[in-house]
Amino acid sequence: MSATDIEIATDLNCSNERNGEPKTQSTTSFEEAIKLTGHGKFHLFLLLACGACLVAMVAEAFGTAFIIPPAQCEFEMGAFEKGILNAITYVGMISSSHLWGYLADTQGRRKMLILSLFLDAICAVLSSIAPTFWLFCLLRYFNGFFICAPSAVIFAYLGEFHSATTRTKAIMLMSPMMSIGGLLQQGLAWLIIPQEWALDFGYIVFSSWRIYILIFSLPSFIASTALIFLPESPKFLLSIGEKEKAMEVLRQVYAINSGQSPKQYAVSEVIMDENESSKNDSMSATIQPKSVLEIIKSMWLQTKPLFQYPNLLITSLAFTMQFIFYASFNGFALWLPDIYNRLSQYSEKYPNHTPTICEVIDALKSSTAIVIRSPDILNQSSANLTIEEHVNWTYGEPRGLSAIDTLVNFSINYDYEGVIPLTNVTSDIVSCTSVNPDVFRNGMLIGCVCMVVYTTAGYIANFIRTHKLIRIYMLVTSIEILSLYFVNTEVGIVALASLFIATTGVCVNMLNSIVVENIPTQLRAMAVCLSLMSGRLGVTVFSLVIGVLLEAECSAVFIMYCGMAIVACVLSCLLPKGPSKSST
Repeated sequence: MSATDIEIATDLNCSNERNGEPKTQSTTSFEEAIKLTGHGKFHLFLLLACGACLVAMVAEAFGTAFIIPPAQCEFEMGAFEKGILNAITYVGMISSSHLWGYLADTQGRRKMLILSLFLDAICAVLSSIAPTFWLFCLLRYFNGFFICAPSAVIFAYLGEFHSATTRTKAIMLMSPMMSIGGLLQQGLAWLIIPQEWALDFGYIVFSSWRIYILIFSLPSFIASTALIFLPESPKFLLSIGEKEKAMEVLRQVYAINSGQSPKQYAVSEVIMDENESSKNDSMSATIQPKSVLEIIKSMWLQTKPLFQYPNLLITSLAFTMQFIFYASFNGFALWLPDIYNRLSQYSEKYPNHTPTICEVIDALKSSTAIVIRSPDILNQSSANLTIEEHVNWTYGEPRGLSAIDTLVNFSINYDYEGVIPLTNVTSDIVSCTSVNPDVFRNGMLIGCVCMVVYTTAGYIANFIRTHKLIRIYMLVTSIEILSLYFVNTEVGIVALASLFIATTGVCVNMLNSIVVENIPTQLRAMAVCLSLMSGRLGVTVFSLVIGVLLEAECSAVFIMYCGMAIVACVLSCLLPKGPSKSST
């Protein structure tokens, strides 16, 4: 550039400043360009839209726990079927994590979010009218398959509209959104599911739990609609060479935040940050695969850099720590309704006793839940039985009789031909549509505690580096779970269980923010998706492990969780430190 050109450019900038226009920067790094868009109304709408995605995820991932008690009669579910239904959504999430990460990194964040949310909502509507258990399970699998995308991709999408000074806080604010989703879910479950009305349409009985599923298709519809009004991630557009489209998005964000004309935006050209440009150049093989084999090869090429230097350490840490976090807060949360139910049963039988959780579980081990499918047996549920043996037995379809499931807690003297004696039975017949209100009340308390902890953590993250904050929360978590083993009051159990879930759950989004900050743009969605897949694998494994250990050796559950929290605390020392909070 000649001296004359420099003088002309200088005169132009001076003229712009005199006319009230900002000084235009010729070439600006993305980090500086996104900071110059400001922070305002656009980011508020973005936060709400992304929050709606997580509300939809909460509805799908946790809603099954509430529908199992009322749906068990209609679908004639035993323990095996309940286990399948509890795990099927997570199986869908695990099986699709890799695919959604690949598609979001190659086809775009926004496009995949809108598509997956819309398909999830359709599957939710269809599952609400599924007439058979296996069709219902298939549709819930696809709910998990599709909802996996927003539950992971949303963090990359949100983070790429923020600069380093606001990115961590924005991602942390997603945690209170999840709490809001949990509170909304539990409140509606409390309001709808205990209702005993039903509409018989012939091929299905449309009861209250089906209405509950239908209502929770709405967050996915709302979120997908909101995202239509938002642009694609400018950093993604820049990473695939769409510089002009990226500039249009940046100008749009600036205009909405500032209320000024897009022409006032003080950037004329944007380039990738230095620490990402070389990495993106080496990974810019954006081939459009035309066959299944090419798609698999492309997915592998997209995944391989995560397990190579310099991404290997952060990838390994994210996989391991998300496994621990999800197995802790989510795996334990799946069993809390059952634990609360046992506490309620024990307190009704022994109102003056104050046992620990493990003492209650040990005391109720001999309780029997038998599913009887015979209306004749229901009419003969009294008389005195000499108890000889405690059994868990499901009586099969009676000869030519219609199936009616009723839970009966009792012990019986039976012969080995499968004939239940119709006399001398002492039983407590419990309607299988009844759900203890304490379960919903305690669940809402967990949501309130989580909201307070998540919001507080988002504020503290402004002053303490994220990796240190994870370390602190994991130390606190280890103390909470040990205390939960020894506490013997209902208030103490509910409080400590809520804190345990909150302090482990908040670490998920802290770790997501570290991944988003340290993984290159074209690998970011894949990294988040795969790390959360590891977490969901932890939920699936530990939901089964906890069920076995609670009955076999209850104390082992608490020792195991304490050890896992300490391991996560140690691993957090290896996480990248990130920018100093004092500078922001």
